[in-house]
Amino acid sequence: MRKFFPRYNLLIAENAVNQHTLIIKYNSSGAKNTDLLIDGVMYKIYEGESMAGVSRNFFSDCKTYDEMHHKYIQTRFLLRRMELGMEESAYEELTAQIADGEISLPALSAFLVYDTVDKKGMVKKLMDIYRNTGNTDKLNTLYIIYNEIKDQDLPVKYI
Repeated sequence: MRKFFPRYNLLIAENAVNQHTLIIKYNSSGAKNTDLLIDGVMYKIYEGESMAGVSRNFFSDCKTYDEMHHKYIQTRFLLRRMELGMEESAYEELTAQIADGEISLPALSAFLVYDTVDKKGMVKKLMDIYRNTGNTDKLNTLYIIYNEIKDQDLPVKYI
């Protein structure tokens, strides 16, 4: 997986630190670089799926960094459409991928944490998808997450 994060690899070579340490240092520095932020979330997806023992990970069909980046951006875009309440036809590909298990819950969790504003609303929408497919394990996990965040206010107000 290391070869897929060229920006981090350059910094790792220059600073002799591992990817995890670099991500932590970058996130705490207050600096903002879109490419590094995206790489960081992509690495979090990889790390979360590895820890959860996911057999088919989010990037398993990607052979290059560019393919990984494209898949990440496309999924984030479709999640944003879902979050903003667009018609279901605007993100039906995403719904099908989630329902078919092509996007793991650890991957979705990383997207929720780093790429959404209305986390409660998104967890509810994901719960609906898993409820409709009868996936009670993932539904129960999302219910636990929802109970943890249900009293949190949105960091911004939608107008």
